[in-house]
Amino acid sequence: MSFRRLVLRAAIALLTVGFAGAARAADKPAAATPATTPAPSAAAPATSDPAAAMREWQRLAAPGKAHEALGKFAGAWDAKTKMWLGGPGSAPTEDTGLATFRMVLGGRFLQQDFSGQMTMPDATGKPQKLLFQGIGFMGYDNFRNLYTSTWNDNMSTITMMMAGSASPDGQTIRMFGQMDDPAQNSVGRTYQTVVRWVDTDHFVFEMYDMLAGPDAKVMEIAYSRKKA
Repeated sequence: MSFRRLVLRAAIALLTVGFAGAARAADKPAAATPATTPAPSAAAPATSDPAAAMREWQRLAAPGKAHEALGKFAGAWDAKTKMWLGGPGSAPTEDTGLATFRMVLGGRFLQQDFSGQMTMPDATGKPQKLLFQGIGFMGYDNFRNLYTSTWNDNMSTITMMMAGSASPDGQTIRMFGQMDDPAQNSVGRTYQTVVRWVDTDHFVFEMYDMLAGPDAKVMEIAYSRKKA
């Protein structure tokens, strides 16, 4: 599969976000592979006591500190997107958009609504700017101890799903997912995303093609909080 086609599919993931309590990451993402799902530390032994089972369910269903951290993203953000259609070292395309984040379902999930432009080649290869709209959700699974995320948009019928974990200091979150390329009959190409805060009013989202290499960045989105 060509790098161009991969990036165009990556564009359809233009933000697999709600984001977790992420902040400044290392300048260069470390080589990584999708983490094995950790054993749920919070899981209780099976019980025949219905009341005890319900208490455990309620405990796991309650929002915690990880969910509270998602609230930092609430509000409106200007977004500047770069995509490397020609591969690493090529000149990126640049587009703009607006993202609005809000906590939903009793503070359990962060919903993002994105609207903007995306530069895509037409049938002749000439770049054209198209309307791009998407909706993303992110939460923290108390049972699996993982951040989880889904993404849907107007350029695909695919639901993208991701999962990952925060760094030990809680400042960075890395997630892994898989991307299909119907044009190449390719299923399950692994990608990684990294979210890092620059300061309280700026954060960056980055996407990497893991098959091409841990440094093969295909997308970057810089967010700036809109001022009241």
